[in-house]
Amino acid sequence: MKNYSILDDGRILFNVSAGFENYSQRNNEFKWSHPKNPKLKMDALSMCNVTSIVMALDYLGWKFPEGDYKQPEDNLCDFIFRSSEVQRFYKEKMPVLYDAFERGDDDAYCPNLIHLVLAYATNQWLGANSAITFEERAPISKIIKEVLFYKRPVIMSGTFPHKFLNGTKGAIGHINVLVGLIYPKGTTTISPITKPEEFVFDDPYGNWKENFKAGTGNDTTFTYDEFIKYYKGCNDSRYKMAHFVKNGVALI
Repeated sequence: MKNYSILDDGRILFNVSAGFENYSQRNNEFKWSHPKNPKLKMDALSMCNVTSIVMALDYLGWKFPEGDYKQPEDNLCDFIFRSSEVQRFYKEKMPVLYDAFERGDDDAYCPNLIHLVLAYATNQWLGANSAITFEERAPISKIIKEVLFYKRPVIMSGTFPHKFLNGTKGAIGHINVLVGLIYPKGTTTISPITKPEEFVFDDPYGNWKENFKAGTGNDTTFTYDEFIKYYKGCNDSRYKMAHFVKNGVALI
């Protein structure tokens, strides 16, 4: 556990993203519209998933396949929509959701929006069996251990408060990357069961505290209580949804 620093206020920071550039989904170029329903579409606004996945993979040294786009997150999303193997997996694992997607229902879920499909597709894209794994109910201690002991980011999903353009207040679903933990000044024993004071995230869309306005989402923070409240399973103090990423290997 040597990936830590002491902040100006004396608190202890573990951060696995130091020296890396925060990814942004705002400049993504991939666009797709359903051939049966142009209202069902995919573009940069809904690509926090692939952008967060690629950001975490990049932090761990993965090299990405070439594609038609200059950014790997666009190439991953393009692969997901083009791959017959990914579509087969989606249909096999979640036939009801897949049928709605195939029909082009307005409220259907595109494949990159399904956690299990997203993880499977990423492994297919990389040509690796388990570069990334998804857990519906990962113990929080396991998530913390990834950062503390293995120095690896964790991709997580949340439901965050948001003020929409029309002025109404609600919530949005969003994916970003856990990269750090902050412990109180003077903490002498830190382990996966030690309660962090704050969780640090790299966000592809912006800072949730600033209503995700345009700008960097680098090293945004959540208090322990905010983390428990907003990350899925929301208000669950034991388990959270999480994608775990292994250290990178070069593509041959």
